[in-house]
Amino acid sequence: MRGRDKLIVAGLMLAAAATAAGLAGFAAGAAWEIAGLPPLGAPGSAAVVLMALAADAAYSRLSRPRPWSVGRQVPREWSRLFSARTVAVLYGARLGVGPLTILPTWLWWAATAVGASAGVWHSVAVAVAFAAVRVLVMVGLAQHIASAAAPRMARIMASEPRARASCAAVGTLVCAVMLIW
Repeated sequence: MRGRDKLIVAGLMLAAAATAAGLAGFAAGAAWEIAGLPPLGAPGSAAVVLMALAADAAYSRLSRPRPWSVGRQVPREWSRLFSARTVAVLYGARLGVGPLTILPTWLWWAATAVGASAGVWHSVAVAVAFAAVRVLVMVGLAQHIASAAAPRMARIMASEPRARASCAAVGTLVCAVMLIW
């Protein structure tokens, strides 16, 4: 797949992820309000994010606690049964709702809780931002990995902890910006 088709597939994946994330964010925010839970506020939100970062650090070193998710990517059969555009929509929808794929971080859960506590529309915004970052990183890495030779692949795999820390920092920043907004 080249050029225009690649952009269309990436755009479909991003749109599907944003839509699914928006619906999940809306559901989380509505559930928080229906349950009558109080807003976390800045100190509570910071505590939730710090707990997620601590859990991520523990998971990185000890493989526990494992973030709650199905632990699977898109079924490979999809690529045999459907067109690339259809697979992009299906995969994007699963990426948009973090736990429906492999989720190597607790930040999705933290972002969801922080967003939901701030209100339905904040929850939607946080969910869509998280999904967009996830898809854009995935699309960028896929391009890089596809062009990497075996020795370069080993270096990429060795840099995973740094990449996870960078993503955690970006996630924390997104949560902080959403709280201020």
